[in-house]
Amino acid sequence: KKTGEQQLVLSLNSDMMPLMQSIDPEVEKAFAKADSRDKLILAFLKVMAGNDSKSGFNKTNTNQKLSLWQETDITKTQTWHGRSLNGEVWLVKNHSEQTLTLDERDFYTDGISAIAIAKPVITPGQETKVFLVMEPK
Repeated sequence: KKTGEQQLVLSLNSDMMPLMQSIDPEVEKAFAKADSRDKLILAFLKVMAGNDSKSGFNKTNTNQKLSLWQETDITKTQTWHGRSLNGEVWLVKNHSEQTLTLDERDFYTDGISAIAIAKPVITPGQETKVFLVMEPK
């Protein structure tokens, strides 16, 4: 876990506005029971991974291409805002001829609180989702 003043937040097009969702009572209870920051982050990761449209978070679908490594195509597919956390979902596709092993540490920058990779080992042509949780500014 790493925290800091800066955060990895990529700008959205001005015409993309978050869609407000109703708050699911069960999700609300889970967040209320989170007695530590780590539990809150884990609950938020579960909301993003489950694409929980009833979570009470603002979710924006995006299609923003990112450039980190030559071997991959990366697209930011979602941005989440709410509570005391923000999040992003990235789709990482291996377009090399080699199997790639992704490590959470490769995605850390200042402001990132947690990272989860759905499938850290991807063969040529495969893709995986990366979930990033960050502190709001």
